Amino acid sequence: MSRLKRSISLIVFSIVLFFVWLYSHVFVLVNCQSIQNNIKISVVVPIYKVEKYIRECLDSIKNQTLKDIEIICIDDGTPDKSGQIADEYAQEDSRFMVIHQENHGLPAARNRGIEKATGEYIMFVDSDDSINSEACEICYNKATEHNADILLFNTKEQIIDHPIFNNIKAVVWSGIYKTSFLKENKILFNERVKAYGEDQSFNMICNAVANKIVCISNKLYNYRTNNLSSLTHAPLHYQDNHIDNIKFVYEYFKEHEIFEKHEDAASGLLKLLCDMNYWKNNPNISRKFINAIGPEILTDKNISKLDKSCQRYINRFFARSKSLVSEIPNNNSLLKNQTTTPSQVF
Repeated sequence: MSRLKRSISLIVFSIVLFFVWLYSHVFVLVNCQSIQNNIKISVVVPIYKVEKYIRECLDSIKNQTLKDIEIICIDDGTPDKSGQIADEYAQEDSRFMVIHQENHGLPAARNRGIEKATGEYIMFVDSDDSINSEACEICYNKATEHNADILLFNTKEQIIDHPIFNNIKAVVWSGIYKTSFLKENKILFNERVKAYGEDQSFNMICNAVANKIVCISNKLYNYRTNNLSSLTHAPLHYQDNHIDNIKFVYEYFKEHEIFEKHEDAASGLLKLLCDMNYWKNNPNISRKFINAIGPEILTDKNISKLDKSCQRYINRFFARSKSLVSEIPNNNSLLKNQTTTPSQVF
């Protein structure tokens, strides 16, 4: 009898022990999932040839007053020790994630960061820059207060409750973007270019799709101007990149029926085209810009919505390129109203 009691006691003890083990593991898994789900901002940091500046950058992110963040470092095949330095931070702080890949360019690196992001919002920080210690906290609180798809800082304070097509002058490191907004609308950077102008095309698409954009005046980003390897110091010979970025926006608008949904989308794209063509005096380059978009966009109605300088540029281009004008519907009035002779244009 006593042997039977001992056997029963052993079985009961084993069952209790099993449930204790099961409970502890479930608790750990739930707690880990909870921690992951509580990530408020994913900070994406593309890394390439910034060995001299990267510690200052990563320290500024690591020391944010908002602690519920993850830092996604994309080593884009950097030839120096920048990637190794990022690995050091990952070993010391579990919030850091380092991804090493072959060099594909800045847009591809940022897209990899978007893919890996699990936070509510995404912030892009260039690895030779830094951010103020309260940047994440201020941005997150303001964005969630208004349920914003995009929050921009260091700009005129305003709240925009509808899509806009006037190309807000913003670079991607001057704000945060709701992660679900980017992923649900399949918004990515143009990987056909390695750099230069990808901010403008990205933001043009974001502005066209966002339901709410919040702008605040806080200066939260420290932009470095003395890094000679930065694209800021690159000569302006990236016309092909700009042209492809215009085409990239046009293709997105066509695929997602933005032109049909919003009547100002076409004139907004024309405005972006004018802003990104720094070679207006070169007719061959201007032709490439115009050809990057479909002829259905180049109508009198759309052009009439532009400011005078943009209208003048497009009208003059048409006067110089009669063969192109003949292929575009509803634009005969442009040539009739053109008083400048082709030899005077450009």
